[in-house]
Amino acid sequence: EEAQSKGRFIWVCGNGGSAATSAHIGCDFGKTAAKAGAKPLKAVSLSDNTAFLTAIGNDLSFDETFSRQLENVVAAGDVVILITGSGNSRNLIKAAELSRARGAKVVGLLGFDGGKLKALCDESLLIASDQYGVIEDMHMSVAHILTFYLKQKKA
Repeated sequence: EEAQSKGRFIWVCGNGGSAATSAHIGCDFGKTAAKAGAKPLKAVSLSDNTAFLTAIGNDLSFDETFSRQLENVVAAGDVVILITGSGNSRNLIKAAELSRARGAKVVGLLGFDGGKLKALCDESLLIASDQYGVIEDMHMSVAHILTFYLKQKKA
């Protein structure tokens, strides 16, 4: 809500199944605020641009796929949502480090024990399971609940 009221961006990213959740969140959050008179919710999935992802992965390192994108755009007051089962993906850890250094709020949707990423999050929701399918389904459910909440706040 704070990011929305201040016109800040919400950046979302994840790998594999979490990339699909990232895309879904970017779409739902962006579409949710499309009501007449509502302040737009600026939500963007960094997992969607295959050209950018593969250029960074090929020319630099897969570890930099998200931090390099964020380097171009993230600012203080933005929110960066990182979605992961293990919490140990190097590209998400680097994204969290860069985002924190820029003054963005880092939010994690995590699984297992939260991994290394848990300590880098300002806020996190941990699904304490070691089953990727369960974790991914719960993360998507949380995304739908948040979208519903945002819709209700605008009604």
